[in-house]
Amino acid sequence: MMRFSALLLFLAARVRASVPTQEHLGFLQRVESDVDHLGAAVESDVAFLRRMNPQKSASVSFVVIALEIFLFVTVAMIYDRYRLDNLFPQQPSHVEGKFKYGLFCCFEDWRLCLFTFFCWPVRWADNVDKSQTQNASWRWLTFWRALAVAVLLDVLIPVTGGFSWIFLVMLGTLFRIHLRERQGLESNAWISFVDCISWYWCSPCAVCQEARVIESSREKTKDLSENIQAVHVQEPVPAEAVPVLDPM
Repeated sequence: MMRFSALLLFLAARVRASVPTQEHLGFLQRVESDVDHLGAAVESDVAFLRRMNPQKSASVSFVVIALEIFLFVTVAMIYDRYRLDNLFPQQPSHVEGKFKYGLFCCFEDWRLCLFTFFCWPVRWADNVDKSQTQNASWRWLTFWRALAVAVLLDVLIPVTGGFSWIFLVMLGTLFRIHLRERQGLESNAWISFVDCISWYWCSPCAVCQEARVIESSREKTKDLSENIQAVHVQEPVPAEAVPVLDPM
């Protein structure tokens, strides 16, 4: 608003420097009137902010945070009943050396994309839980614990002035590094930096990409397990093929 006012004053000065005409004088009057209205609007906004009741504002913030937590927990309770099923099958990808699916290819699976966009803490907690290994740094972070951490850091963003978001970005970046190691992908300082800015600027896209990689790996592991079981299972021998020995 201050820049706009300065621009109006600059235009007014330019008009004054030119040959004054009736049209110029009318323009100057309109500019001065607009500047006066802007100043009055700013003073009104400042006065309104000073009159605001801090306790009422805190109460509204508490209600919003409580409602957000309730919605996330409700969705998580429903999702937890079906999340181990193959809800989001992925198309096979032959990309090697990096994540199989692009960061901005979310709409290739529009259902997973929309779910992640609206409930990214739930999906991120599922990602963490499904990628569990013997790594002690992540083994303790189960689905519900990861959800609690993500939701808590998310709802505290306005309260902490954005500092909780920084911690959440750091946690998400560390998980992406862990996921790359789990997938046997290359990881270096530059890739870690890209992971960090991906989480900072577009966390839903990053979570969706991680989810697609994890779901694809689970499908591959499941198919491999079924093939191994099929090899070990032998067909029963028909009774007619069993030789009958005469008693001595």
